[in-house]
Amino acid sequence: MKSKCFAGFAVVAGALLLSASAPAQDFSAQGISHGGAGNTITSKVFASGGKVRIESQEENVPAVERGSYSILDLMQQASYVVNPGRKTVLQQSPVQARTNLAQFNGDPCAQRNQGASNSGTCGKAGTETINGRSADRYEVRQSLRGQPYNVNIWVDARLHIVLKMEMNGAAMYELRDVHEGPQPAALFEIPADYQKVTLQGR
Repeated sequence: MKSKCFAGFAVVAGALLLSASAPAQDFSAQGISHGGAGNTITSKVFASGGKVRIESQEENVPAVERGSYSILDLMQQASYVVNPGRKTVLQQSPVQARTNLAQFNGDPCAQRNQGASNSGTCGKAGTETINGRSADRYEVRQSLRGQPYNVNIWVDARLHIVLKMEMNGAAMYELRDVHEGPQPAALFEIPADYQKVTLQGR
């Protein structure tokens, strides 16, 4: 099972394979992912103390999957899917964890540009206002399997999180209604009595 909260930017984030640069500061927001088939998935996002909670609001899922949420631990580079309906905690593979964590890792070019084998380019292209917040815009030019990907990524100047992402001119993901401030610690606790499941992989 895979969290659907990140479907909008999984392709690009997986290609960048970023590593965490700083813990997420305290905030709450609404996440919006745009799928290739024209579907839109909304989520509630909370962050505090280097951890992020994402609650998908997708309704087109089996009843037992509803209410599931993701917990990301930026310091430990770990990603979990908590399912209250099944009372399970799925620890995702390192590859999936890096994909999920990429949105909260600051400069999208820092890690990528360190690898000599990386093709394409990535660089800062200015500062703009996105959803009422100052953001640094980065341009990524990448070719995957012969297909060109021209990506614009806007990173919040204060929180160092992705506010918006576009691929080839089409919106993929954005954060709206960002509110800075303390978040309840209980939001980021993983239930101790839930069954733990681990996905193997790199």
